[in-house]
Amino acid sequence: MRSSGINIQPHVFGYNEISPLTESLYRQSEVQSKVGLKEAENEKSLQENGELKYAWKTWVWTGSGKTTRHRSNDGQTVAFDDLFEIVNDATGEVDMMRYPLDPNASFSNAGICYCDIEYHNNPP
Repeated sequence: MRSSGINIQPHVFGYNEISPLTESLYRQSEVQSKVGLKEAENEKSLQENGELKYAWKTWVWTGSGKTTRHRSNDGQTVAFDDLFEIVNDATGEVDMMRYPLDPNASFSNAGICYCDIEYHNNPP
């Protein structure tokens, strides 16, 4: 007999929900790789030059049309080691996040997010 989804208490996920979750996990690994690379570049620059290559990071709402819950956060810029204060436009829930899809944030803000992050050395 075929199951109708995956039961993760207290929610039963249907197959139409599993696909976006899988895509979100893939995007999370992409973003975490990008963050790790920028952190390594900063560490190398500090060792070689005594200064950061990237001093700032900016939250980028992609406007993908798939989700609009982080539109108000677009363009928020913080120092490289600081956290973004991310507001879920739909629920009002607030999380302090290192980057989009940060696993330390609530699912409301970190799950199935299509935002991106940019790094730069110019102050806001």
